[in-house]
Order: sequence, then C-alpha cells, then structure tokens
Amino acid sequence: MQPFYQNASQLAARYTVLINELNRYPSGNYPTVLCLDVLHLIHDTNQWLAPDRHECVILDAARTLAEGGDPKRGLFELHKVISARLR
Repeated sequence: MQPFYQNASQLAARYTVLINELNRYPSGNYPTVLCLDVLHLIHDTNQWLAPDRHECVILDAARTLAEGGDPKRGLFELHKVISARLR
C-alpha cells in the first residue's frame, strides 16, 4: 500500500471545506466530529509539511485553540502556515 502524501494545495482544499462547515454553526456550538476533523488537519499539516520552528509555534497555537473548543480560530492560525507554503 502506497502512503498518502499531501501537498500544500491539497491541505488548503481541506482547510476550505472545514472553514465552510464551521461557518454553518454558531460560534462555540460546533459538532465534536467537526472539531476532530480540524485537529486531524492540523496534525496532517504538521506531518506532511515538515514545519520550521516558527511554523511549529503557529501549529501548536492552532492545536491548543482547537482543543480548547475554538476550532475556527485554530483554522485561522493553520491558514498562516498553509498560505505561506503556497506562495
């Protein structure tokens, strides 16, 4: 079985889907499954992009926000890393 590799544009597409889903719910009332999807995307980004130290700090902040019940702000932090890689 071949490992599944993702590039920055594929991660950005997943980000777009998740942010659109989060926008369907009032702030703070996100389904647990959706919050887990956000954490999974943060984990995948950390794994596949091999972040530098600065990006690690941002990803840690994104994870902390998502785990603390604010997945939308976590995605906004994650977006900083993904968009920088797309430039």
